[in-house]
Amino acid sequence: MDSSFVRRLGIPVAAGLLLVSCSGGGNWLPHVDQRSDDTTGPDAAADASLLEGPPSGFDACVPDCSGRECGDDGCGGQCGKCPKAAPLCVEGVCEVLCVPDCEGRECGDDGCEGSCGKCPLAAPYCVGGICALDCDPDCTGRECGDDGCGGSCGTCVGAQAQCSKGKCSCVPDCADRECGTDGCAGSCGSCPQAEPFCKEGECVAGCAPSCQGKECGDDGCGGKCGECKEIGPQYQCKEGECICTPICVPDACVLDGCGGFCLGPCGCGEKCVEGVCEDIACAGKECGSDGCGGACGQCPTGEACTAEGKCHCLNVVCGGACCPAAHVCNAETGKCCQPSCVGSPPCGSDGCGGLCPAPGGGKCCNKDSDCNDNDVCSVDQCMLGACYYTPSDLPGCCVPFTWSRNFDDGSNGGFSFSWSGGGGGPFPGMEPKWQVTGLCGAHSAPNSLYYGMADGGGLLPQCTYSLPFMPITSLATATTPLITLPKGKVTLSFWTIIDIGPAPGETISLEIVPQSGPLATVWDNSDLPVPVGATWQKVTVNLGAYAGKTVQIRWIYSCNNATPAGTSGFFLDDILVTGGC
Repeated sequence: MDSSFVRRLGIPVAAGLLLVSCSGGGNWLPHVDQRSDDTTGPDAAADASLLEGPPSGFDACVPDCSGRECGDDGCGGQCGKCPKAAPLCVEGVCEVLCVPDCEGRECGDDGCEGSCGKCPLAAPYCVGGICALDCDPDCTGRECGDDGCGGSCGTCVGAQAQCSKGKCSCVPDCADRECGTDGCAGSCGSCPQAEPFCKEGECVAGCAPSCQGKECGDDGCGGKCGECKEIGPQYQCKEGECICTPICVPDACVLDGCGGFCLGPCGCGEKCVEGVCEDIACAGKECGSDGCGGACGQCPTGEACTAEGKCHCLNVVCGGACCPAAHVCNAETGKCCQPSCVGSPPCGSDGCGGLCPAPGGGKCCNKDSDCNDNDVCSVDQCMLGACYYTPSDLPGCCVPFTWSRNFDDGSNGGFSFSWSGGGGGPFPGMEPKWQVTGLCGAHSAPNSLYYGMADGGGLLPQCTYSLPFMPITSLATATTPLITLPKGKVTLSFWTIIDIGPAPGETISLEIVPQSGPLATVWDNSDLPVPVGATWQKVTVNLGAYAGKTVQIRWIYSCNNATPAGTSGFFLDDILVTGGC
């Protein structure tokens, strides 16, 4: 300030200015120099003009509370305090904190972080305030409050924080306070010079700050003991201590901002571990399903996956490896080995430390005693390293009997055949005949005894019985060599296909031809469940009446009629005579 200005004012005026400066905020206050009281000098007119306002460089503030009942007056003061009934100051107007609204709602947020009700188990989700069976949470544009399904979009941090329409806001609280913080980074007012200290919301003339045992909050004199926000945005001061409030995003596996983790849901087969979704679907498993449409791995060839998700060797384990099928573990080498008896005699080496099998499924041996089967009715012998057993004729011992033919070696098995009549009619040579063949099928591959035209006679398809509907009269027989039947029970069995015309025009019969004595028919195809058909059927005949005799067995085909088209003929296979025991 210009010193001449003060001198020209004089002491009385200066004192008055000092009084004005203490009477209220917003007035300017010049510094008064009391060295002169001259008010009559030539500069008096110019000095008087200075009383109209502050000279250049002075700041002036005029409080403005027009239309306002609370909040800042523009000069660091307050326009008033809001009552407890409406403690929230919004643009100079006192408003209530929050009015719950549940109109038309049976569940969910009431708008003030309260609830409009809970949903029953039958409709457990709250969708738009209505209880429903299904729901998709939606937190788009929301940081707190209801997610639309009865869940939460987040929690507001801070003692005075509240959620309003999905957004977090702070509610200032200046009730019974004339100074200090309002709890929302605002002020409840400043103290005058006469009582410049703010202690617990009240202006006092003197105050001793105290921060002992405190890291934040009020120092008791309007100051602060520290700021929690310097530690982190989620730290709030509670009773002098900075406390972190975790924030977990709904349905997410993330850090909570306080050094912890939100255990939110992860994808299929995953688990939330320390804020990260980790794959646990295949934990401890090496194969099988991961439960989410994928697989935990495939087992190597020769191994199968167990219910526990472990690969299990189907054969044997040798030297830590699973041997493939048809392999064994060579004890000498400790490796998997495939036995082979090609070129090796019975009971010879199989190339893998073992022996080739003995004939007939017997066992290998070095001497006769190795073959002892403890059966007095068998003679036990070790020959060429293999055990052989033959029936004993000791009194009381039964000698089993077996005679069989299956034609698989391509021979006729000692059978004799006959044929009379005419089957070709005007086509000589086109008549059925007996033959051992595999062209037309067999009960046990590869061959059977067949009566028909395996080659079709050069004119018809293969395996054709005869010319269709050609009137013929013929007789054909197939007879075994002599067979000496044992005493006791004797049974004949064979497999057959009888694909011919129906009786009485065509028949198949069986007769026994004793070495001495009359012939006897013991069976014909009328005894079958299906006398004529193109499928294999088994026939069993009791030959007990011929026990102990030498006989021949004869199959007879007789035709006195035309043969239907499409028939294939008569088949015999797997003939077996057993008895003696």
